[in-house]
Amino acid sequence: LVIQNTKREKVDIKVTKELTGELVSSDGDPKATKLAKRLMAINPRMRLEWSKQLEPGQSLTLTYTYQVYVQS
Repeated sequence: LVIQNTKREKVDIKVTKELTGELVSSDGDPKATKLAKRLMAINPRMRLEWSKQLEPGQSLTLTYTYQVYVQS
């Protein structure tokens, strides 16, 4: 995800992503919160939350990698 501040003042941003799977790596140091697992689920659920402040003209790239187990 790429975010760019096109305003003339600083902006505070908050990006939230919920995913099913195990977090492997992430940029930007998100707050990672484990959520309740669904019945019969083999993958955990989690919420990633980034809170940043962007200066005028500044851009921010957020990346994450996660692993999902698939039952065959």
